[in-house]
Amino acid sequence: MTTNFFSQLALLGKFNTTLAITRDDANGLITVSFLPKPYNQVDNATKLLKPLNLTATADEMDSLFFDTVKTPVEDTVTFFNNAESYMEQKTKAEKQAQMEKDRTEKLKKAEKELKDLIADTSKIKENAKKITAKAIALKGKDIDNKIAQDAIALVHKNTRQEGLF
Repeated sequence: MTTNFFSQLALLGKFNTTLAITRDDANGLITVSFLPKPYNQVDNATKLLKPLNLTATADEMDSLFFDTVKTPVEDTVTFFNNAESYMEQKTKAEKQAQMEKDRTEKLKKAEKELKDLIADTSKIKENAKKITAKAIALKGKDIDNKIAQDAIALVHKNTRQEGLF
C-alpha cells in the first residue's frame, strides 16, 4: 500500500512538526493533533501556540486533512518568520543602543579628564600640550563639544606671548 501523506506533509512548508494520531475504534474516529514549531525557538510567544486538533472519520481525514490545515499552517509559518525577523531587529537595536551608550560613556570620560586638567589654572601652561591633545581628541568624537572648545581657548589665552606686536 502506497500513500502520499508524508509527501503532502512535506509540501506544507519548512518547519518542525509534532504530530500525534489517536484512533478511537469505538466511535470510528481519528483525532490528529498537529503543531508546527519553528526551527529556532526565537521568541517565547511561539511556545504559546496550541496544537490544531482535528477529529473525523478515516475517509474524512484522507480527503480533508491537508485542505483543513493548509491555511492555519501558512499563517503559523508567517508568524514564525515575523517573530524571527523581529528578534533579529531587536538584537540589532540592542547592539546599536549599547554602542551609543559606550560612545556616550567614553565621551563623558574624556570630558572629565579634560575638565580635571584645566581645573588647576596654575598649570595651564605646563599642561598645554596635553590639554590641547585631549581637546582635539574630544573634538574628534564630538566636533561641537563646548568643553573642548573652551579648553583650547583657555590654552590659547594662557600661552600666547604678550607684547610681540
